[in-house]
Amino acid sequence: MSTLAPPDLPQAAAADGNTGTTTRKATASSPAAALTAYLQQVRRRVGEIWTAPSQMPPALVQIPDFDQLVAAAGKLASASPDTAAYIASVVTKLLGRATSVDCENPPPTTPVFPADHRLHLSMGAEWYWIGAHLDVVNAADPTDSGRIAVLYSIQRRRAVGVTVQALAGWDDTDAQIASSLGTVTVDTTRQKSYVRRLPNVQWTAAGGSAAFSVSDEPLLFQCGSDFISGSVDVLPLQVLMDDGETTLDLTLANSRMAPADAFFLQGGVPVPGATPLPTPGIYYSWPQLDVAGTIRVGGQTYTVNGGTAWMDHQLMATSLENSGDAATPVPFVDDPKPVNGWSWQYFNLKNGDAFTLASFQQGELNLTPPVGYGYYLTLDATGKKWIPSYLVGVMALENFKTFDVNAGGGPPAQGAGTVSIPTSWSYLLGTVGDAPEKVGLIAQTRNWSEGCTFNDADGGVASELPVDLVDLSVGGAGGGGFESGTGFGETVGFEPVAQYQARALAHLASV
Repeated sequence: MSTLAPPDLPQAAAADGNTGTTTRKATASSPAAALTAYLQQVRRRVGEIWTAPSQMPPALVQIPDFDQLVAAAGKLASASPDTAAYIASVVTKLLGRATSVDCENPPPTTPVFPADHRLHLSMGAEWYWIGAHLDVVNAADPTDSGRIAVLYSIQRRRAVGVTVQALAGWDDTDAQIASSLGTVTVDTTRQKSYVRRLPNVQWTAAGGSAAFSVSDEPLLFQCGSDFISGSVDVLPLQVLMDDGETTLDLTLANSRMAPADAFFLQGGVPVPGATPLPTPGIYYSWPQLDVAGTIRVGGQTYTVNGGTAWMDHQLMATSLENSGDAATPVPFVDDPKPVNGWSWQYFNLKNGDAFTLASFQQGELNLTPPVGYGYYLTLDATGKKWIPSYLVGVMALENFKTFDVNAGGGPPAQGAGTVSIPTSWSYLLGTVGDAPEKVGLIAQTRNWSEGCTFNDADGGVASELPVDLVDLSVGGAGGGGFESGTGFGETVGFEPVAQYQARALAHLASV
């Protein structure tokens, strides 16, 4: 954490030109003053970067387009709550690896989770992510039945570091930009559609609405009209998303396992559940969750009659430090281009197993990347705990489609451009680890639809595509070595870095 103190912050009354109801304290600094001070603090910290452990002179690495970011921060003084939250989201995104300067990091050798499932507001970006494939029937028309896939994510990131927060007179909630997003893919007798949630980005310091539970309280994360709410062990978890047009009212549980045992730890370096520099964090997941509730979409209400869900809780900070004190890459100089992203998938299998895996793209696009990490999950002899085995191999990215960067319902004035995104994947995989039996997988996905993209809170284009998994192995159930299942294929960061930066700066200049 940087020890550099920013300049004194001017104080401002709660209504500093923002429209709408504000929750800011009358003595707190304005968002414009606080974000500007934080940018100056980040610039000084970046200027401290050394190019080698041998203590060569500072690299004096400059944050690209820094003056434009400062100018955008100044616009917060007259921005509406929604616009202010979007401005801050884009500005912090453009800080790249400097986004988490002066934020606390998770302890590197003792996982924060699962001892405490709450949101950790002093740390870097954090989120709960839920994907579900559900059997449904129309509540008003039993002849209208089929399946619906749901993607829901509720997220937070800090707008400023802990030093600026204290000087601004803000509490932990004021320092967070909260957002929620969701997609609903409908495949029923009478309706086939893909629907995105309307934008929902909240910053209480700028007049928005958000709330977070604290340690030892039942879990709560509220963002505007959306929330997740559960026990101290998360499950059972209620999920509510409502933008006035589409509503999710779902309950997630695991009827086979105790809530305290229903997850498994990802990461693994240096300890299970932890992720290393330059993205220190914590990562764990709940496979094979039961789902109940209702979904209102396209003017119809559907009752959930079955299906499964997968849930992640992840905290992922960014750091200017490199693992093992490595001298390179130097942030803003050696950052990956033209793309810097990943492909991630999960699958709940019909036989009760599950698996997840990811590949990473840093540089030129690789169509057959190695699996950067993966886990195959089986139940122990009691059926009450997950046994994870490492999953290794390769995935092939296939059937690329071109999508507009303005992925319907995203923040306004996001600029022009397209992004090419895979819509199916093939796998050649095997397991290593302590599970009683080794597993070999040859499989391919089949997508439910080509609708899959949305704009995140910073305007970036992401894709979450519901898919079926088809077993191509020789022998075994269904013609292969394992039973097929359902999952989601995630694509993030496939838009060229330079293209995103250009349109993000254009957006900041236009607001």
